[in-house]
Amino acid sequence: MIDRTTKLILIAIAGGLWANALIPIMAPKAAHAQDDNSDAITSMASDISDISSDVSDIKSDVSDIAGGTCTNDNICK
Repeated sequence: MIDRTTKLILIAIAGGLWANALIPIMAPKAAHAQDDNSDAITSMASDISDISSDVSDIKSDVSDIAGGTCTNDNICK
């Protein structure tokens, strides 16, 4: 009697494990609409503008240092 009960419990556990493994495989995948990229493009344009401004500032600082005008005492000793 105990052997039969143990086998039934183990079969039920094995069946549950197989069901847990098969349900995600058999379930349909959710469809997602394509996102609108206009926000991403606007953000990238803003980032590029910021980078361009930073590069211009660096160019100006390097020109000042090359011309002998240095405002940072740690660099221009």
